[in-house]
Amino acid sequence: FFSSLSRTHSSVVPQVFDGHSGICAATFARNRLLDNIVSHEHFPETPIEVLREACLNTDAEFGEACTSLPEEESGTTALAMLVLGEKIVVANVGDSRAVLSRRGQAVGLSQDQKPTLFSEWERIQDAGGFIDGEGFLNGQLAVSRAIGDWHVDELKRKADGSPGPLIADPDIHIHLVESDDEFVLMGSDGLWDVFSSQGAVTFARERLREHNDPSRCSEEMVEEAIKRHTTDNISCVCVCLSESAPPELKRQKSTGRGGMSKRTLSSSAVCDLQNALLGVELDNSKISDNNRLGIDVSGNSETALSKSTIQE
Repeated sequence: FFSSLSRTHSSVVPQVFDGHSGICAATFARNRLLDNIVSHEHFPETPIEVLREACLNTDAEFGEACTSLPEEESGTTALAMLVLGEKIVVANVGDSRAVLSRRGQAVGLSQDQKPTLFSEWERIQDAGGFIDGEGFLNGQLAVSRAIGDWHVDELKRKADGSPGPLIADPDIHIHLVESDDEFVLMGSDGLWDVFSSQGAVTFARERLREHNDPSRCSEEMVEEAIKRHTTDNISCVCVCLSESAPPELKRQKSTGRGGMSKRTLSSSAVCDLQNALLGVELDNSKISDNNRLGIDVSGNSETALSKSTIQE
């Protein structure tokens, strides 16, 4: 999935949804979140308020829908990026991730919402929840925020009717686009399980320099993640901030004693080397058909992708 955008003529809302316990929540959120964003009375003037209320309203709507259709009970993460001219606003519910490339350097645009994140751990405990020894929320979920999961006891709503530890309130970050900003990668956790943020930017940048095709780039990233034996569903969105391919980077050599060149490994290369030395083998048994839903080549059975452009 891809987008190549102009910063002056439109608002772009690429989204990634990574479902669990079925596809219904991901499909529902894909169909409703955008409508809740653009129909908000303060869109696009107050993007933080708009994105927050859109996520919460989508969550509430899905909870209501499940009361009459219990077979659709499930949950999903949600990652949405609102591009408004020179401003990028990212809302994240769960553990998908958005990363910016600035002249080849990875800049995080979101925070993975895991139960083991200290701020989330504190919030979960304050809400009466717990994290088990494997890092799961109430022993059930690997994420601390999600849309849906209303059917799971003590997560969204406790027995006394008070809010539970699982919330759909998004973590929101604003980024002002700079001249060196090149593209944004958005992906589900299946991508980030086998790519570091810097490793993903480096890989994508090489592909874009070769063919400058964000659609092809996103497909190649999914294919590479499968080759690296990711054990989870995969989605990838590549959003180019310029029509031009990323420029060539000048290599800077540092010298050690006696004028000898000193070379270093990237963080992703170090990780790959460590894995090779340790003989790490990842289980490939959970990889599923990448296009069973027919949503996009970069989506799969429990992952939905969506992108819309709103003309101003």
